[in-house]
Amino acid sequence: MGPSFAAALGAAPPLAFGALEPDARRASERRWWREVVGRTVAASATSPDVSRADAGSASPVGDGPQLDAFFDDLFAAFARPEAWSVLSGAREVLAELARRRYRLGVLSNFDTRLPDLLAGLGLAGHLALIATSSELGYAKPDARSFGAALARLGEIAARSAYVGDTPATDAAGAASAGLLPVLLGAPLPPGVAGFEISGLADLLDLFSGPAA
Repeated sequence: MGPSFAAALGAAPPLAFGALEPDARRASERRWWREVVGRTVAASATSPDVSRADAGSASPVGDGPQLDAFFDDLFAAFARPEAWSVLSGAREVLAELARRRYRLGVLSNFDTRLPDLLAGLGLAGHLALIATSSELGYAKPDARSFGAALARLGEIAARSAYVGDTPATDAAGAASAGLLPVLLGAPLPPGVAGFEISGLADLLDLFSGPAA
């Protein structure tokens, strides 16, 4: 379902519900993901590979209650830290940057499950901020998402860098908000000035001294 999921995710509206109260926001997040999963399943059922394997049969997940049950299981599974993997060296790099007195935060186009996930993965301890598009009301690459996160962190764009792995969403979005883009594993978009790194350990060379 990889390509189908990526397409459904790209076609979805921003995962941003900042104006809602917490309970309503969580309900909206579930509906948002349910729509993405529904589109993924529908697209996968009509893809050439699936059609050849199933000889034109309907989606193995189906629709209605069957799809609802599948989604409930999937949503619960990805609320557990063990469903996720951590990039090699991430914990060590965070610890060292924190030791050098850099203020660290996460800004993600994700939902309100993120703080518990990062805590369960052992990544939250060195973070001064965990901000999601859902709670902020803006999603990357919208410059307002970066601005809102910086305001919560008590920092300004001119003194801040943003590390990401997506050229348009992360690098171009950060640059539009005045931050220094640092892009992992991909070339910077044309016209965007910043740094390219091949691994997280490169950050220790890029930010080699103590924070000013």
